Amino acid sequence: MEIGRQGQAKYPNLPAMVCRMYAEMCCTKQLQKDYCKMGKEMAEKGGTCSGNNIKTCGKQHYKECCYCCYLGMKARKEKLQCTNSYLGIPCQQAFSSCCVSSEPHPTGTPKVFGVSLQEDGPTSPQSCSTLRCSQSCQVLRGIATCVCRNGFRLGEDGRTCVVNITCPRGLEMDPSGIQCRDIDECLKLPCRPDQECLNNRGSFECKSRCPSTYVYRNGRCERECRTGRLWNGRQCVDENECLRADSCRSNQRCVNTVGSYRCDCYAGYQNVGGSCVDVNECLRPDRCRSNQRCVNTVGSHRCDCNAGYQNVGGSCVDINDCDRSPCGQGAVCENLPGGFRCDCLDGYERSGSNCTDIDECKRNYCRDNEICINKPGTYRCEQRKCPRGYRWKGTSCVDINECESKPCRSNEVCVNLPGRHRCIRVIQCEEGYERYRGRCRDKNECLNQDICRPPRPVCKNTPGSYRCEYKPCPRGFKRGRNGRCQDVNECTTGRHTCNLRAEECINTSGSFTCRCRRGYRRLRLDDRCRDIDECRSSNKYCAHKCINTQGSFRCTCRKGYTLVGRRNCYDINECNQQGGSRCQHNCINTQGSYLCRCNRGFQLQINGVHCSDINECSSPRRYGACAYQCKNSPGSFKCSCPNGYESLYSGRYCRDIDECSLRNPCRSDGACINTKGGYECLYTTCPNGFFIKRSTTQCTRRYCRYNERNCWAEKRKSIRWHGRAFPLNAKRGAFTYFYNITTTGYARRPSIEFNLKKGNDHGTFQILSLGYGKAKVINRKVFDSPRAYKLKFVGEVISGRSVTAKFITYLHIYVSQYDF
Repeated sequence: MEIGRQGQAKYPNLPAMVCRMYAEMCCTKQLQKDYCKMGKEMAEKGGTCSGNNIKTCGKQHYKECCYCCYLGMKARKEKLQCTNSYLGIPCQQAFSSCCVSSEPHPTGTPKVFGVSLQEDGPTSPQSCSTLRCSQSCQVLRGIATCVCRNGFRLGEDGRTCVVNITCPRGLEMDPSGIQCRDIDECLKLPCRPDQECLNNRGSFECKSRCPSTYVYRNGRCERECRTGRLWNGRQCVDENECLRADSCRSNQRCVNTVGSYRCDCYAGYQNVGGSCVDVNECLRPDRCRSNQRCVNTVGSHRCDCNAGYQNVGGSCVDINDCDRSPCGQGAVCENLPGGFRCDCLDGYERSGSNCTDIDECKRNYCRDNEICINKPGTYRCEQRKCPRGYRWKGTSCVDINECESKPCRSNEVCVNLPGRHRCIRVIQCEEGYERYRGRCRDKNECLNQDICRPPRPVCKNTPGSYRCEYKPCPRGFKRGRNGRCQDVNECTTGRHTCNLRAEECINTSGSFTCRCRRGYRRLRLDDRCRDIDECRSSNKYCAHKCINTQGSFRCTCRKGYTLVGRRNCYDINECNQQGGSRCQHNCINTQGSYLCRCNRGFQLQINGVHCSDINECSSPRRYGACAYQCKNSPGSFKCSCPNGYESLYSGRYCRDIDECSLRNPCRSDGACINTKGGYECLYTTCPNGFFIKRSTTQCTRRYCRYNERNCWAEKRKSIRWHGRAFPLNAKRGAFTYFYNITTTGYARRPSIEFNLKKGNDHGTFQILSLGYGKAKVINRKVFDSPRAYKLKFVGEVISGRSVTAKFITYLHIYVSQYDF
């Protein structure tokens, strides 16, 4: 017999393990055949069956087939039958093969049942008189052998013949070997946990543990209650489903009802599609006052004062922004509810966000003989003054030609100089004079008929010259040098009556007209140009606000916006401006304003600016619970694990430290079993000298020599130790231990029984049969309390109504005080 491999549930590669187990079984079978063949060949050659040269586990198969081959050859020589139903399968095959086909070798030392001979050296044959067989005796090649009649079989002592009785199904041979006894199938727990096993002779019956209308639950009979009710030992009472952690979602509250429960949304949430979603209370216009802004929060809302207001005694009071003189030069501040306005004074105009002085001198408000001087908000016209000998012409002072007024005498020549003139005496007569009798007299130019240009004027002689007299030019005209009447530009000479602030002068032929400037219109009542209020027009001149000015208008923007150009308003990103926002952590720009957001682990206070720390440890369902211990910190929290565990995912989970794999904390003769949060050392010893310690957790019975009767009497074939660790509340079936026993060498297949001899006081564990020689141990109850289980699991091979082999496993199961 040999023991197969063992398995365990929860093994990460169970299919591969099963495959390897069957591969090993096949390998063992083939090894058995090979060594059996070698033993037969050695017997046919007349060699010894000691097998001392074999150092592997096949030594026993070698020796068995060698001896059985010798017996077969001896039977052939004695002309006996070549079949023997009392031999095991390998031995019977070797016996029959050598009996049929092989001649017995003259030498050799066979081993015959009932007779113990030395494996090495000469043997001392026994006679039938000393063997004391119960029925008959035969001597085969000098060796006495007990033989039984038909209907009997040779007992284990090799001398006594017992009745060969075949027991029906459900019965087994008792130790006396002469009668059958009932097999108690209930010892193998063949029924379900809710059934009770009743043993009958040759059979068994599974009967319900509970009467009708009752069910077997939690190790007792409970009345079958309707859904939503539980049995309290006396009656069915309502089950409070709200005690379950997974009844409702985190944003729902559980309300227990009779026979059921419901999930209601918390205040500030509403049910949409079966889920509770946050209600945006700010969608209702009456949530906050007119000088407040509504800020929606998760499950609620708050009312913050608008910009330009401050909280005084719970009310939002307007701040007088003009106290800090926010407007620059040329502007006047006007306080408004929640803000202020800067209006430009007369003589100033809007340029971006500032008021700049208007240069009126660019608009020609002064006359030609005046000079314009610009001043902040106004201008001044001053009379133009030139030095003596100069006069103003156009835009500058030009020299006066005094010679045109003939300031010199007739015998002098006038020479014009810058700012003055000079008279130089000459002998010749001046122009316009002629010498007559030694003297210069006036020359009459009018004698020349073509001297005056058309239209023909009247020529009048003057001293030294002449004058062409024309008819007076019409009003609004003046005589030019070409003698023609030319229009007088009243608009440039200042000879007009237009109000230059509201009107502009337009010259016409012989006169002028006054036209209203842009931004003005003429009223019929007084025929004056009056300012047009563009802000009342149906046309949208400004994006936000319009302010009328004389002859024009200016645009202003609401708070949070800035003027771009003359009319457009663009949002101000307060988050990018120095001191633009008061947010403690993060600023989010919005149209015309901004919002404050807190870093992770903080929540916004009611003032909408400052952030306060969130105590994640007080709300584990919302922020994620720690597996063991939670410690709050500013903006975060820290999870810790107990000794013997390492933290995963920032401590959200705790993983057991396998001390046995990191180092060997136990002695070399001990086995280390990792537990949840620690380890245990198993120091095992083999019970006597018949066992070999294969490892720190296994002892197997060694091969017994022919004369070691105590060794052959040892029924324990293998002793093992196995340890496992589990967290608290491990579910049913978390522990699984597989065991497989295979048998060889039996004429009839023996029965195999598995039992829990010790440690299962409360029925926590049970054995499940998986077929012949296969079983597994599982926990049939939840590991609901920390403790250490020590089970003695025994597999027994029963043949001929007696136990022929035992396989013992000590199961050490450790349940932690933590559920991770």
